[in-house]
Amino acid sequence: MLAKLGVLPYKKSVFEIADGKQLELEVGRTWVRVDGQQEFTQVVFGVEATGAILGAVTLEEMALAVDPVGRRLVPVNKLLMRVF
Repeated sequence: MLAKLGVLPYKKSVFEIADGKQLELEVGRTWVRVDGQQEFTQVVFGVEATGAILGAVTLEEMALAVDPVGRRLVPVNKLLMRVF
């Protein structure tokens, strides 16, 4: 899907999946829009059989969390680390 949208990869990164296996996948950047909110974010070129999902990085950048019971995205406050 990303290639069809014209998104180009700029590097490869290693990702560990739930069963402990590691995959080397291409990574790119593009604009993502959710409910009228837009962010420029990192995207991962997954394997063909994998559907599109919003990853943790994009959800955090957009201050969204998953409500699994309501099956929806909900706004959350962003967290700021204070450096002393």
